[in-house]
Amino acid sequence: RKKSFNVDKPWKHHVDAVILNEAERKRYEGLWAANKGVHLDFMGHEDGLTEDEEYEEDMYDHEEDDSEDTYITNDCIHGYIVREIWARSRLSDDTLAQIWELVDRVKGGTLDREGFLVGMWLVDQCLYGRKLPTKVDENVWRSVGRMNVHVKIKIYKQKKKQKK
Repeated sequence: RKKSFNVDKPWKHHVDAVILNEAERKRYEGLWAANKGVHLDFMGHEDGLTEDEEYEEDMYDHEEDDSEDTYITNDCIHGYIVREIWARSRLSDDTLAQIWELVDRVKGGTLDREGFLVGMWLVDQCLYGRKLPTKVDENVWRSVGRMNVHVKIKIYKQKKKQKK
């Protein structure tokens, strides 16, 4: 006898739990898009200058700086915002800290898009009763990459022109 998916107990369905599926990815991307760039204006750089002050300083400094400094962009989410979102799950602070360590690749107090999506997925997996992995599998990182975006192009306009 084949068992069907029980809507009342989604945590018991682990067949697809090795990567993010399309519905999960879209849900997490909505959260990411709504919160990216918030509070990043208040983060200073290593020398204590904000981005605006650093820009003004660079205007007067004509030397080319070829060092690869990491600048905070608006495509990240501040760690404070991530903590507030993840705290709604009511997981322990230790568990959330472990998730942060697994997904924080930049180590700068922010999460990029992929790190945030994988972190949200790990929070959901913990809520479903699964244990945290010691390392995030490469397939999980690939499932949130931008290369798996599917664009549907409608060609019905061309068909109308051909009929005339």
